Amino acid sequence: MTALADANPREEAEFVPGEFTSDERPEDVLARLHHTHLPKLDDAGVIEWNPDSKTISRGPRFDEIAPLVELMIAHRDELPASWP
Repeated sequence: MTALADANPREEAEFVPGEFTSDERPEDVLARLHHTHLPKLDDAGVIEWNPDSKTISRGPRFDEIAPLVELMIAHRDELPASWP
């Protein structure tokens, strides 16, 4: 979500973890992103996800989570190293 605070729209690839720190297979994480997380965020109106063009933009309800996103950006260095 912090990527959407910087620029809008973004490429879907920017939301894929750069490193996988768990024991899960990367393809399982990516499948969950595409089949669970992105659709749910889109349905909630937080993002607008276009799987055909592979872009993600702020949804009509993004402003509701913007304060949390801004807080995460302001305190990036305090978040766990494995934070996405």
